[in-house]
Amino acid sequence: MRWLSATLALVCGVTLGLRVAAGDASDLRERLADALCHEDLLDVQIGAAVIDLEDGRLLFGHNANRLFNPASVTKVVTVASALEILRPEYRFPTIFRSENEIDDDGTLKGNLYIEGRGDPSLVSERFFKIARTLREIGLRKVKGRLVIDESYFDREQENVGWDCDDSSSAYRARAGAFSLNFNAVRLMIRPAPKQGQPAVVEVSPPTRYVQVRNKLLTNRRRSWYKATSVGDGNRTLVELKGHVHHGAPPRAIHVRIMDPARYAGTVMAEFLNREGIKIRRVPLIRPTPPAADRVLWVERSRSLGSLVRLLSKHSNNFQSEQLLKVLGAQSAGPPAAWDDGVDAVAGFLERLGIRRGSYRLQNGSGLGEANLFTPRQIVTVVRWAASQPEIGPEFLSAMPVAAADGTIRWRMADSEADRVLRAKTGSLESVSALAGVVLGQGKRHGRAFAIFMNGELRGRIRRMWKFQDAFAKVVAGGL
Repeated sequence: MRWLSATLALVCGVTLGLRVAAGDASDLRERLADALCHEDLLDVQIGAAVIDLEDGRLLFGHNANRLFNPASVTKVVTVASALEILRPEYRFPTIFRSENEIDDDGTLKGNLYIEGRGDPSLVSERFFKIARTLREIGLRKVKGRLVIDESYFDREQENVGWDCDDSSSAYRARAGAFSLNFNAVRLMIRPAPKQGQPAVVEVSPPTRYVQVRNKLLTNRRRSWYKATSVGDGNRTLVELKGHVHHGAPPRAIHVRIMDPARYAGTVMAEFLNREGIKIRRVPLIRPTPPAADRVLWVERSRSLGSLVRLLSKHSNNFQSEQLLKVLGAQSAGPPAAWDDGVDAVAGFLERLGIRRGSYRLQNGSGLGEANLFTPRQIVTVVRWAASQPEIGPEFLSAMPVAAADGTIRWRMADSEADRVLRAKTGSLESVSALAGVVLGQGKRHGRAFAIFMNGELRGRIRRMWKFQDAFAKVVAGGL
């Protein structure tokens, strides 16, 4: 017990030297320290920082300048960088070109080119709209081929951190200059009418690009299955193994595809044919030639300021990595490599006083063990972005709101943080993190905070949430 008490004393800051700016109320310090004081945290590496939004004073610090894996809290840096460099009004273009005009009878001699520029929000519904628009401008037949130009990005579609596991889940989706549905397909799985029969599997969007090898059986056993996707020539092969309980309700899972450009190109050709525009269904992948100087249509995304809401609130890895590559293309020119995007973010952080070499950034999503930041660096980014009139509203509105939406919609309800605190979460088997902001009211200053927990957390992530929420409630208290 003596050993336990001594260790708890360290955790609670009695001998650890928790840093608090002179003049701050001692009860804030003590309550924040108490939130980290529990025997369940003895084997967890903890870092935390709380600063004043108005003047940047450090109100509380525990390992505030030590490097931690922030997991998806990395997205705070990615979003702030993108909003500052691209600006909130930026819209991602996808350009449809040709070498010739459309004839009076609706025929396009030569190829139809699609030039991807990294739009992270292209989905099936927009492909339908594009196909309908091309028909409305008179296109009925393409005598050549559909050609996908993905030269805006280089061919490295997986970034550092993807090797954290061998899952085919959509959270490991590949990047691509021309992409669709977050580079994943949805599989709707339901039991067959009779036991012993293969389960029913429907692919959305329905496409020849994806082939399903269904080894799922309907039986009385509890449902368990695994989906694996692999490249198979010009398509993705998805293999399903396991069993589905005969009384189980339908369930949707999302699986990543292996070749973004071929996937998006094939589905685009299928939409065009359904709209009465005849074109070969197998696309070619190559750059647009200079002769294709006629622009038939430019499809533009919603504004970046709007798109980052989905990215942050639902912690979308695919969109984060797309942004990183687009930042690289905008700063270094295409074809963008991952390092180009990292360099663009590093330039942004330098302007905030966060020097290169004081952190490690290798991907934009926080996947795996690729990134290291200090709590103080993260709260510096949060404070800066929240205070900028040009990007602050979009940055703040993108963050999940306690007890209301996003990844913290069930957390901190009926507390002082309820619908007041905005924060980004981060979770891996060895990481649990939370970072965000509480705005001040009246003459009271707001606060930015970050709390990182690293260690062997498998099976304990929700337990870590309890301590993070207690910490965050104290941060929100009295504002």
